[in-house]
Amino acid sequence: MRYTFGLAYFPYRRCAMGFRFQRRLRIAPGLRVNVSKSGLGLSLGPRGSSLSVGPRGAYSNVGIPGTGIAFRQKLGSAPPRRSGTRTEVLTAEIDFDPDSGKLVLRRPDGTALTSREERALRSQNRDEILQLAQERCAEINRELDGHLAVYRKTPSPRRKETFQRIPFDQEEPSPDRVTILDRLMRSRRERKERDYRERLERWSEAKAEHEKHEDRREYLFATGRFQDVDAMAEYLESRLAGIEWPGETIVNFDLENAGRVAMFDIDLPEIENFPRKRAGIAASGWKLNYKKLSDKQLRDAYASHIHGIAFRVVGETFLALPKSECVLVSGYSQRLDSATGQTRDEYLYSVIVERAAWEEIAFDHLADLEPVAAFERFHLRRSMKRGYLEPIEPFAADDALDKACGET
Repeated sequence: MRYTFGLAYFPYRRCAMGFRFQRRLRIAPGLRVNVSKSGLGLSLGPRGSSLSVGPRGAYSNVGIPGTGIAFRQKLGSAPPRRSGTRTEVLTAEIDFDPDSGKLVLRRPDGTALTSREERALRSQNRDEILQLAQERCAEINRELDGHLAVYRKTPSPRRKETFQRIPFDQEEPSPDRVTILDRLMRSRRERKERDYRERLERWSEAKAEHEKHEDRREYLFATGRFQDVDAMAEYLESRLAGIEWPGETIVNFDLENAGRVAMFDIDLPEIENFPRKRAGIAASGWKLNYKKLSDKQLRDAYASHIHGIAFRVVGETFLALPKSECVLVSGYSQRLDSATGQTRDEYLYSVIVERAAWEEIAFDHLADLEPVAAFERFHLRRSMKRGYLEPIEPFAADDALDKACGET
């Protein structure tokens, strides 16, 4: 983040006051005409104190009667700058070190500031630096909290939804104003008309494409997701893609038995990429204090996150596809095989959830729910010891059809 600060220095110098000589012509009591190189102006007021209005603005005047000597100051302007004042503009990059949390001040070219410059920046911009510290803390903590809360926006399968059509937000172009030159020059006028027709055509095409897209969305919502498997898949895909996942989440799915069974394979994030610290502001305000998660806290937080992903996917599926009665979710991650030195996919959990059991969850109290424990009431394959998730063999498609839903 970059700030620009001005540091002012005031060395002592002798200053000359703004005295001047001028000629005046009196044309009425209390009203005079000032004659100068810049033009004529009016002066109002008694001798020795008056107000002047001229080409350069309004001035207050104080003079010594009978001498022709006067002092004036422009009204509405800042006081004159002290002679000898110079302002140095210092551009600095300000941030907090991601490892130590210390405040880092440097020039744009990477060189360090002098101790005097650092003290000046800290002193003159304490509030701005404190605000930056608060933003950095919120950013770091939001990353971890976002991973842990991924399941909390899971919708209830009984929630009533209505379709909301998105209006086309591009304003229709208007013709350019016809000027006198346009009337006189035919080529100029025709060029403007041609430009307007092209802009109008592009706008009309964009509007038609938007309306077509909205028509499709409305069809999928009102009709397609109830009766056509391809439409079900399209609608579910668009819904899952519209979720703001806290990290990269790759989902593959298939619909079986006329959409009654939905099966997902989720490529889970690796624990090595999981956020592992919280941040707070030191009492001085010049440093961030980082608190790293312990190994156990990290394993527990990671397990909660990857189960939260599955929880959200199941919930979105049951709401999006009213005909779905069973959802199979299997999550896998890439792990290093110590025997070969290569990475391979290892499934960490596999769960079959039936709609009837899913509807028993209190979706208005999800903050009190723990995703790791929530799946234990369903058909679950998972090997978890002291927070470690060991590889398992996931359910097959037939398991979902036979064990949970049954084929018809």
